[in-house]
Amino acid sequence: MNAQIENTSVAAATSVGIKRILEMIPHRYPMLMVDRVIDMQLDQSAVGIKNVTINEPFFQGHFPSEPVMPGVLVVEAMAQTACVLVVSTFGAESEGKLVYFMSIDGVRFRRPVLPGDRLELHVKKVQSRANVWKFSGKAIVDGKVAAEATFAAMIRDRCPRTSREGMMPDTQSNFRMLHTMIRVMDLDRSLAFYTGPMGMKLLRRRDVPDGKYSLAFVGYGDEPEHCVVELTHNWDQPNPYELGTGFGHLAIGVPDVYKLCEDVTKAGGKVTRPAGPVKFGTTVIAFVEDPDGYKIELIERKG
Repeated sequence: MNAQIENTSVAAATSVGIKRILEMIPHRYPMLMVDRVIDMQLDQSAVGIKNVTINEPFFQGHFPSEPVMPGVLVVEAMAQTACVLVVSTFGAESEGKLVYFMSIDGVRFRRPVLPGDRLELHVKKVQSRANVWKFSGKAIVDGKVAAEATFAAMIRDRCPRTSREGMMPDTQSNFRMLHTMIRVMDLDRSLAFYTGPMGMKLLRRRDVPDGKYSLAFVGYGDEPEHCVVELTHNWDQPNPYELGTGFGHLAIGVPDVYKLCEDVTKAGGKVTRPAGPVKFGTTVIAFVEDPDGYKIELIERKG
């Protein structure tokens, strides 16, 4: 029976064993928290099974005299069950993608999970938009709720693998895009915009007193693996820059254009084209402006 299920296609399976789980999600020992997923209803719900044993590595320190499964790992087990459900729903193209928590709400721990317990992880989809999914979950032992929570997670591709430590993967020409440079009047204000509602991180900053300028590099990942934005601030620039007619816009893929437009507006930014489908198409886009008036196109990326 088990072999038959393992060979069943994900789309048709209602139960998935450990071998298939290892193909579907990237988690590995000691952070793999689900042994089996049963009773799957694609795009709706699933039940994960975690057989808790005294051999779990976390029991060595939590706690040696009174072993109790950490509550955060119970929530992690629910999330991994949800991940298997998402991969089963989308099919083979989503296998091995990474899952990042975005929020965890309403967490309640009702009873401890102990060695020997069979942990049933009941997850149910609340909503999904693009690659962001929200679930409600309950961890049950012997018919009683041990923990419950509502959580949201983002499903995304792995970062490109490097050929050598700190180096981008080789291409035929070794050419690659490095960064786009834009000049700004107020560096702190621009950094607040790009690292705030736009969700980038400050990668590095350099102040050059002799040259009277500062450089700040922001982006969604480290420079060896990602194209980034260079913000250049000339200290003695008296007037705003003329953007001219040659520059078009930056384009950024985001999971939820509507939500990001709300965040930009709340942060005092300017939305010049409200979120909505493109003309004669279905892709959701919007245009916003940074503090210096540079246009940024937001493009909703499907999971």
